[in-house]
Parts: sequence; structure tokens; C-alpha cells
Amino acid sequence: MAPLKRGRSAHSEEVNLGIVGDGQSCPFKFFHSCKYDNSGSSRLLGHLKRDHLSWDDGIRVLRDAISVESALFGEVGEALRFLSQWLCVRCMSLHALSRGCHHEDGIARFTSSSGDADDFIVGIPKPRQPLIDQAHVSSGGIVVDGALLERVFAIPMVTVKSIPHTCRMAFAQALTGSLRKVLATPGSVESWVKLLLLPRCTLQVVRPASRQERRSGNRKSMQCGSIMRALAVWKDGVGLEDLVLSLLAQSSECPSGRLSLKDTNEKGASIKQCLRKVADGHFTAAEPPNLPTFSPSEHALQVDADYVLGCVKSFPKGTSCGKDGLRAQHILDALSGKGASTASGLLAAITEVVNLWLGGFCPRVLAEFIASAPLTPLLKPDNGIRPIAVGAIWRRLVSKVAMHKFGKEMASHLGDYQFGVGVPNGAEAILHSANRFLNAFHDNASLAMLTVYFLTPLTWLIVRLSCGNEGPTLGLVLNIKKPEVFWPSCNGAKVQSGAFPSGIGRPARGVKLLGGAVSRDESFISTLAIKWAQRAVDLMESIRKLCDPQSELLLLRSCMGVAKLLFGLRTCQPAFVADAVSLFDKGLWGALEDIVVCGGPYFGDFQWRLASLPIRSGGLGLSSAEDLSAYAFVASRSNGWIKSVEWGDWVCD
Repeated sequence: MAPLKRGRSAHSEEVNLGIVGDGQSCPFKFFHSCKYDNSGSSRLLGHLKRDHLSWDDGIRVLRDAISVESALFGEVGEALRFLSQWLCVRCMSLHALSRGCHHEDGIARFTSSSGDADDFIVGIPKPRQPLIDQAHVSSGGIVVDGALLERVFAIPMVTVKSIPHTCRMAFAQALTGSLRKVLATPGSVESWVKLLLLPRCTLQVVRPASRQERRSGNRKSMQCGSIMRALAVWKDGVGLEDLVLSLLAQSSECPSGRLSLKDTNEKGASIKQCLRKVADGHFTAAEPPNLPTFSPSEHALQVDADYVLGCVKSFPKGTSCGKDGLRAQHILDALSGKGASTASGLLAAITEVVNLWLGGFCPRVLAEFIASAPLTPLLKPDNGIRPIAVGAIWRRLVSKVAMHKFGKEMASHLGDYQFGVGVPNGAEAILHSANRFLNAFHDNASLAMLTVYFLTPLTWLIVRLSCGNEGPTLGLVLNIKKPEVFWPSCNGAKVQSGAFPSGIGRPARGVKLLGGAVSRDESFISTLAIKWAQRAVDLMESIRKLCDPQSELLLLRSCMGVAKLLFGLRTCQPAFVADAVSLFDKGLWGALEDIVVCGGPYFGDFQWRLASLPIRSGGLGLSSAEDLSAYAFVASRSNGWIKSVEWGDWVCD
């Protein structure tokens, strides 16, 4: 065998033959936690005999794999030809080409009949099909249905974040073909399954097996070659069987690549946390939704290509994929670059399939795979678990299209803004409104609870259609210890059994809403304000440890000043926060005294007043809470009153 030339031009040939640099990669790199590093033929031979062929269980696994996997059979043959050795499958022993393998019933010898690498494995013929459970194979091949989709989705694998430029046209053509088959036969489960399996079968991330393959240029070339080979096998869905069998065969092997110790520890910690959460019942699986059996009387929503293209572009960069492996970036890649020549046809096909989804023409058996959003548990810094719901891109695209289509129409019913969200001082307006309502009706014993409705025709329509029907079952259960029922003028109904869950909170004096107080009890408001002031004072006392007046003043002005108490001053009546104001000013006095005179004498009321002046007037720019409490509440209340007048005018219009 002629040696390969070093350089860029010989790279593709090296990949095909499994040769990297001056050495040969181990053909069993996915077995037995192989750590061979391509150091040469002598070390590879010793590595095979020592780490793979020296124990009975390993020999049995390798013999079974070689006998059924054609790709592994070819890799082993190439490695043996590189080593000038042959393998006797009967005893799984390596021998020189001139030596025979002695058995009780005779001697097995190496004979080169065809000159191929297959001759170096003696005892079994080259397999024709990969390893696959025959229970999932019918007489005509695999059964393309929901069961196959579920099994393929269960395989742990990752798709590329972005399609390489050289592969975009081929992927665009394959995606267009799959979409057109769905349009031709919208009732066929097989066409929909092929559409959902396309990303997983063709865009799988290639894991480098050696240091040479981890290099940027080699890795990109391997990734492009893998995608192009998979797309060539796909052939408008004809090669689905081969690709699916390959995926199922890979799932039985060890995952390629090796995780670092840090990644292994983090993965183990995540698994332990998830198992504990599951045992506690936090991640209970939801029952499949009950789909309506009646046909809607209204016509289905129809959208055009501009809506679809705008929604595809609206996905944030780096949007995660669902179980099918398709990302929003994949669709954008197929519509750009070398795939731009077929972009119009692809966009038209996507639009028509989206209209099929909007019309409800997708087979019901696939609703669980398309409309579901599995929870992905992420490990938080405090070792907690944050469940993230990641749905399929197709379902999210259809939802975006529907929302964009009806968004402007719904604005006339629901308004174009929310209280407290994107509105200056919106939370303060809500608190003032709640307290005004409380003060206006506190003498009325019939007052039960404060319930907010937007009284529009749409509200009554929703109530009329949904009352009496049980809502859909959700995967997450409401933590009943967090909600509270505040019933100011209770007539005893809130403590009756069955009115509310037993674990729900029932505060008697007041409740916190959006960080503020909703109450008529002076002690409740005063206690809450004192807590805010005490936290600010504790922070101001901690900056003394810096022993740097300049840094202390900078922190005091930027994040430890009266701003820590300003929200409470603007939402609570001045008479109720007098103790908190006094406590805060006392702490601020001590912090200023430490900065100006380092805790010494000569810091009195005059120096305090000078320090509270603005910097442009010769002061330190630190305001006292007592000076602000006189007008902060009035300013916020008047601002909320102006907003309520504007809201009332909008409702009247």
C-alpha cells in the first residue's frame, strides 16, 4: 500500500481510509473507553491485544459487533492491513500474515483472494446490514410510524447549530422534497414522519475521535463530508431506512468523544438533582391533551409567505431545537447562501405546510411529537434545577404565525400595553389603585376579594365558552404555599373547609404585592418598611470594611443610598414609614461620619446638611430619607392618578 502524501490534498483520502497523520486510528475507538492516540503501528498492535482482545467479555462484544456491522468490519480490515496482521474471528486472535491459527479441528490461514481489506478478517463474511432490532423491521423494511419516531427521538444526539455553506443547497433541496411530499399526501403519516426525521438523519454532529481530527480544518471537513454523505443517502426519503438503521446502531455503541472530568462531574450532579426532583414529584408527566372531535365552523387561518418569512427571522439567534433536531437557523441557512437559488420554492412549500397545520390536517397520532414541549432540567448555581420547556421549531413557527396574524386584531380588545411591564412607574400605579380600592370599601362587610377583569365582550365570550369545562392537565403543579388570599373584611367564608386549599396562605393584616404593601394596618406597613430600611443600613455598615473613603462614597451614592428605600417611600403613606425613615437616616449619618471624619468628632447637623447638597453645590450628593418622604408619596400618587385618568379616557373611547 503506497504511503499517503502529507498535506491538504490528501486529507479526504486519509479520512476514508481511517489513517490520521503517520498512524492508524483504533478501529474499536467506540468500545471499552478506548484512549489510543494514533502513535504508530507497533503501539496500535499492543493496544489492540492489551485493551480489547485480552478479556472474554470484551472479545464477545467485539465478535458480535464485527459480525453484524459492515462499517466496523471495514474499519477493522483497514487497520489489520495497515498492521500486516490478520484476525481469526473464531478465537479473536491476531497473527502475522505468514502464520496460521491452530485449532483442534485444523489450522486457519490468511489468504488474499480479492485484495480487499475484508480478506484480513477470517472466519465470517462481511455483513450486509447494521445491527437493528428485528421487532421494528417489517417484510418491506422499517415501519415508518409514530413508534419509529418515538424510538429515534429517544436517541441522545446533537444536530449542528448552523449548516455549512457547501451543504445548504443540498439540504434545501431535501427539505423542499419532504415538504412537497407532505403537501401531496397530507393524510399520510409516513410523509410527516420523514419530514420530522430529516434533521436528525442528516445534520448530526460529528465527534472527533483523535487529536488530529479535533483540529479546526479537519473537523469542518469531516462535518461537511458527513452531512453531504447523509443527504446523498437520503434521496428524497428513499434512503431513510439506511439512515435510521445507522442511528439505531449508533445508539447501541458507546458515545464518541470523551468528556472531561469537569463535564463528567457536572453531568453526574445534574442527573442526581433530576432524580431527586423526579422522586419528589416535581416533574410529573402530563397526560396527552384531549383533542376536540368536532370540526370548527369558522374557516381555517391562512397566511402568506411574507408572514412565514418574518416569523422565521424573528427567532432569536441560537434558538434551541426540539426533539426533532431542527433549529430556526437551519431554515434560515436553507433560505440563504447557496440555497438562495431554491429559496422561493422552499419558502412556498413551508408556507403551505404551515397552512396545513393551521387547518388541523396533521395526523392526530403525531400531535404528541409536534405539539409537545419536553422539559430540559438545567443545573442552577445553587444546585437547584430549573426546568426549561423547549418545543419543536415547527410548532413554535405555527404559533408565531398565528399570533402575528391576530395580534393587531386583539389589541382593540386587550389594549396595547400591560400594567407594570414596559410602563414607567407601572407597579406603583397598581399598588395605589389596590390601596384606594381597599380604603373605599373597607366598611362594606360584603367585600370578599379583589378580582381584576377587563370587562370586554371578548371576556364574556371566553367565560361563556369555558365555564363548566375542566382545563387541560399541566405537567407542573402549582406550589400552593406561594399564593395568598387577602380578605380584608372577612365574614368567615375564607376559613370554611373546601373554599380554598388547606395549604394556601391567609394573611389577616396585609399582603405584599409587586414588592409593596397592600394593607390598612399601620403596624404591617411600618414593619415592612423597617425591614427595607434595615437591609439598607446593613449594607452601609459593611462598606466600612473597605477602609477607602473614595470607594465607600462611590458605592454609597450608586447603590446604597436613599434609592434602596425610594420605592417604599413612594408607595406607603409618610405617617406609616416614619420609624423606617429615622432608622435609615441614622445609618446614613454614621456612614457619612465615617467617610468625612473617619469616626472622629466635629460631624454635626451642619456638616450633615452640607453633605446632603448636590455635588455641583459643594456637597456629596447624598439625600436623606426624611427630606424625600414628604413629597415622594404625593408625587407617585398624583402620577398614578394621571395614569388612571388616561386609562379611563381610553376605555371611554
